[in-house]
Amino acid sequence: SISSFNVCGKTNSLFIFNNTISYHGDWKALGDKDYHGLVINNHVKFVWILENTFAFNEGDGLQINSIPTKPAQYLFIGNNTAFNNKQSGFLTNYAQDVIFFQNTAFNHTSLTSSPAPGMGFQYGPERVWFLYNHLYANTNGIIISSKSGPGFDGADTSS
Repeated sequence: SISSFNVCGKTNSLFIFNNTISYHGDWKALGDKDYHGLVINNHVKFVWILENTFAFNEGDGLQINSIPTKPAQYLFIGNNTAFNNKQSGFLTNYAQDVIFFQNTAFNHTSLTSSPAPGMGFQYGPERVWFLYNHLYANTNGIIISSKSGPGFDGADTSS
């Protein structure tokens, strides 16, 4: 079991398989600390995230969080489970070419800092696919939010 995992820098060809990433922060706390379970940051490419569990994190279970000038790209998130995270199960910001495939997300309920979706995107990512996922007992299923973010103009969405 891992408390949190952050992938950043010019990382290529990474495979993250069969981990439990949980209890990063206080998932019932008020406020917005963004203590995510797994974070994929700028310049990260060709990543497979398979058969992991993300639970009880004070943020998203998994968040792809790059910026428009240095996007994460070519990410496959498949057959993972996320539950009881404060914000959402799976979320992407700004990334390109992301596939969410056969993931399960449940028990994400709205507190103070999120509409509590099972999964979604915001800030103008490009080419995001949601295929054959199982979302239940969340405040919202999939959230498609703003196409621009703080200090950035997001690209047009084509998802």
